[in-house]
Amino acid sequence: MSAFLGLIHYWMYEKIKNVMNRRAAIFSAFYEKYGSEVESVCGKTRKEMEGEDFDTPLDQLIGDSPIHGWLANKIMEVETDEARIVKALTDKYNDRELAEEAAYWHGRGKGIEAKEKYNPEDSVEELYETINNYFLDGMPCDHAAELESNNGYLVNRHIDCLHRSYWNDAGVSSELMCSINRKWIDGFCESLNSKFKHTGKESIVTGSKECIDEYSF
Repeated sequence: MSAFLGLIHYWMYEKIKNVMNRRAAIFSAFYEKYGSEVESVCGKTRKEMEGEDFDTPLDQLIGDSPIHGWLANKIMEVETDEARIVKALTDKYNDRELAEEAAYWHGRGKGIEAKEKYNPEDSVEELYETINNYFLDGMPCDHAAELESNNGYLVNRHIDCLHRSYWNDAGVSSELMCSINRKWIDGFCESLNSKFKHTGKESIVTGSKECIDEYSF
């Protein structure tokens, strides 16, 4: 099955790894502030969190498993685990701001990386596509988002939250996890182009009928 891997599968796995890396960044931020006790709180050591395997080729990881199912299961695994870690840390230390701040600065770092890698033009559409190379929001076949572009504004509308079931499984506040995602996007945009702005307008997890995110100059 691995012989049929295409560019889209590698693209998806890079987005999955971004969540894994952000999860480690949040863990490390709490470790730096609260010390080694964080390991027992999360049930994971710092070495485990910061030494995750990103080098094994994707075809070796997948083996003979169906590609689509492997990727879908991996998304569920990493998003649920990130949510569990956030819940454990924020429950223990009552420090929501640190989790959001860690996500924001991780986004800033990835935005710098993306600017160097893709060098996008000053176009809201091209800048948004650059975000989409990093931000994990389900599988391409999920078709949960609708985009509207007009006069330098791009509006992303979600009719369903593809993350909420993982957050519910972890027992974490969906509003907090949504905020972490949006803080990450804020940081990414600021590094990608200082004039490029992201504004989270509405969210399904806070009672709206749809999620609305606006991108503009």
